[in-house]
Amino acid sequence: MQKLTSRHGLVSASYFHSERTAGLSQRTQDHGTLELLHEELSYWGEALPLATFVFNDNSELLWWNSKSKGLFQFCTLDDVAKFKMNVRPHWIHPADWPNTLDLFSSAGGLRNGNLEARVRVLGDGGNWIWLQIKLTALPPRNNALSRIGKSDRIILGTCEDVSLFQTAIHALRDREQRAKRLLSGIRDAAVLVLCEDGFVQFCNDAVSAVLGYSEDELKGKHISILSPKTELLSGKTVTALLKADQDSFHEEITRRVKKSGEGFWASVHVNSLPAEAPYSKNYCVVVRDVSNYKREEKELHEWKKRFEQLSENVKEAFWIYDVRATSLVYISPVFKPLMGIDPSVGDSFFSEVVRRVHPADVVLTRNFMGDLTLGHDSNIEFRVMLENSNVRWLCFKSFAVRDSGGRVHRIVGVAEDVTEAKNAQIALKKAKEEADAANKAKSEFLANMSHEIRTPLGAMMGFAELVGDFQNSEEERQSAIQAIIRNGRQLSKIIDEILDLSKVEAGKLELEEEVIELFPFINDVTTLLSLQAREKGISLRIEGCGPLPQTIRTDGTKFRQILINVVGNAVKFTERGNVSILVSAELCEYKSRLYVKVSDTGQGLTRDQQERLFQPFVQADSSTRRRFGGTGLGLVLSRRLANLLGGDLNLAWSAHNQGSCFEIVIDIGPAQHLRLQNQLIGKNLRSPTNKPEQSVTRLDGAHILVVDDAPDNRLIVQKFLMYAGATVEHAEDGRTAAKLALERNYDLIVMDIQMPDFDGYEAVSYIRSQGYCKPVIALSAHAMREDRERSISLGFNEHLTKPVDRRELLSRIQFLIQQ
Repeated sequence: MQKLTSRHGLVSASYFHSERTAGLSQRTQDHGTLELLHEELSYWGEALPLATFVFNDNSELLWWNSKSKGLFQFCTLDDVAKFKMNVRPHWIHPADWPNTLDLFSSAGGLRNGNLEARVRVLGDGGNWIWLQIKLTALPPRNNALSRIGKSDRIILGTCEDVSLFQTAIHALRDREQRAKRLLSGIRDAAVLVLCEDGFVQFCNDAVSAVLGYSEDELKGKHISILSPKTELLSGKTVTALLKADQDSFHEEITRRVKKSGEGFWASVHVNSLPAEAPYSKNYCVVVRDVSNYKREEKELHEWKKRFEQLSENVKEAFWIYDVRATSLVYISPVFKPLMGIDPSVGDSFFSEVVRRVHPADVVLTRNFMGDLTLGHDSNIEFRVMLENSNVRWLCFKSFAVRDSGGRVHRIVGVAEDVTEAKNAQIALKKAKEEADAANKAKSEFLANMSHEIRTPLGAMMGFAELVGDFQNSEEERQSAIQAIIRNGRQLSKIIDEILDLSKVEAGKLELEEEVIELFPFINDVTTLLSLQAREKGISLRIEGCGPLPQTIRTDGTKFRQILINVVGNAVKFTERGNVSILVSAELCEYKSRLYVKVSDTGQGLTRDQQERLFQPFVQADSSTRRRFGGTGLGLVLSRRLANLLGGDLNLAWSAHNQGSCFEIVIDIGPAQHLRLQNQLIGKNLRSPTNKPEQSVTRLDGAHILVVDDAPDNRLIVQKFLMYAGATVEHAEDGRTAAKLALERNYDLIVMDIQMPDFDGYEAVSYIRSQGYCKPVIALSAHAMREDRERSISLGFNEHLTKPVDRRELLSRIQFLIQQ
């Protein structure tokens, strides 16, 4: 006992203290047993690495090792007594006294198992240190221990200084709390912390709003609870964790499922948190609901697709310029076919535009580009030069887009190809100028036509009065009659020119080719003009140059009209000197051409007159003081006729007061069909000699019906026929004519076309349907080719035009009657 006291004073004091209690004699008797226990505890207790102590279930401290003394250095005998009386010793932290008292109070009933508690006690320097106290009940090994007391049970206690560990735990808890507070502050995303196997260990408050789960509902659940079934089958959820392991970070937009089963688009960020010993690896998963963004993205994609389709299919090209970023945000693909500019050029777009601008419009375009950022709406038109040397007119418009503060932040520009409109505008302006000129020319033409028509008409009316005046001699009367005939033919010529030009312009004039003798033909035509030339004292000469065909193949009527117009003009505008006709040919196997140059020594033409020469209704001298008459249609008609004959009519040269030269070119057929002249021809034409007048055609014994609603025209035809020996009856309309024709046996009918009630077409159709087979001649002022064709198709045998040519009328009647 003394040994125990010397080595473990606290135990001795405790023991002596216990002797004061009841049962002291029994303790004395068991002294040997305590010695034995002390020896056994000393044997193995000092070897333990932890502070160790032993007490019984009566809270009597039986033994402690030297390591315990270091931990409980402030413990005294009085403290042990207080402890037993439920009084807190000063070396136990007040906050931990209840836990300490509960621990040791519960030790009395401990039969098996362990009791643990972590409390703070005073250490060196008066600092609190954390102790991990563990109590274990030791069952007695023999009956000797049971004799220590009726309720004796040995309790083994161990203590360990866990101050550092506890500090680390507190720091970790602080960090965890701060992390929780931080993550709880995230309201738009669910944050989940997973263990290495993917089970949820922590989640923030936002999981309720984002996923529909409470924090308790998610803790301990596997992350796959948020995945749709298709992902579970494919293992995509686990794959996301593996990708995070490889790259430390993984991000994806995928489908996730809320607690309600509703699917949504989620932005999932997975961070792999590396393991730090002794802790395992974790994952931090951030889930955001991006359904609205995904829907907006889809709508934006659809709008972008529509926008691209619209921009690719609209006629106009456009661009969008960001003023704040000073760059182009969009260039329409239409610019590539429009200007050859690829939209990928980006901010160099405007320099590419300027590079293609027509030199005359560069300054205008640069000013437009410079004004883009000012926010003014602009509109310019300029020309661009393309690689194929084509020139296009473009219209560039810009519109400012302002923010809520009224500041310009974008410029939208539109470009449109206005080449057609611009050309149409230019053409319209030119056409207006031409129309004004044409209107002026027509006004002058009408004035000239009035003069040209009224002049012969006035002469005819005046001479007609002279013929009726019996005071005039027979010679004067005959002279008046010739003047009437001459002016009538002049008036007829004017009307024919107008009609022929209208036929050509309407495409109604057709060719009637024939083989004609070249020089006899030209000689006959020019002979008609030789009298006028001789009267003016000028010579009219025909010359040939090179090999010439003896015959040509062309429309003789139209060729004759060309020659008469061109040579007639040369004679008319030449006061002295000569008019020369030079004929040459270009002979080819498949196509030969005849050239006729008509030169004169007349007054010539100024440059302005030359430019207006071949315009309809325009004359070289259109003033009221003009010296020469004419309609101004002769050269225009002649050129159109030459074109129909496969050639042209041009002014070769002209000099004012020196003369002019016109060149006629016509197609005369393949050379193999032409006979060539053996020698050149050159001669002066003389005035025609007076030929004996041809005998007048006689119609003796012929019975003829004349039908015309105009009394004067009907009377003229009646007189012509009666003077030729025919018996003539007349009718004033088609209905009467048809009745007379069927009742009487006429040899021939001369019928007007345009009559009231029953016109000539209806009358002839009716009598033909009734079996009338005698000849009928149409006599009409309609002179077009189609008019003749229509008359023949409806039953007329011939179609003659007014005014009536007596010889032609009598000749055609005689021919038809004799058939």
